[in-house]
Amino acid sequence: MSEAEKKIVFLEHVSDVIFEAFGATFQQALENAAFAMFETIADPAKLGESNKFIVEETAESLEELSVFTLGKLLSESSANELFLKRFKVTEFKETVEGKRGREKKTYLLRGVAFGSPATREAGRTDVKAVTFHEALVETRGGEWVVRVLLDI
Repeated sequence: MSEAEKKIVFLEHVSDVIFEAFGATFQQALENAAFAMFETIADPAKLGESNKFIVEETAESLEELSVFTLGKLLSESSANELFLKRFKVTEFKETVEGKRGREKKTYLLRGVAFGSPATREAGRTDVKAVTFHEALVETRGGEWVVRVLLDI
């Protein structure tokens, strides 16, 4: 997906960063949400893809899955002193267990993050955390929307 195809809208917020990312599928919307977070942290035009790591998360809701995945990307990049440029979902699975009326959904997501060593020149904003506050996953007008608030 080219930069022009990424659909992200940054919303007004008093002290933090909030955005909505769009996609034809949940996976694409989450990839765009990851890009919005990466773009908040560093200038993607100044980054390469020399480093990569795999992310795997499970959750009981798509909101949880979004926050957990973005949080994992943030913590792994921080621990390894990387600025990330791209995230690609490689597997997404929904499992339903239990009897009718008492079903329990579980979501599994695997993906690969690409980036390069953090440099002062590329850095923009220090993101402390990905929060559940105002987190949302829904379909709107035939598109998937992932809304996330970043604590800065």
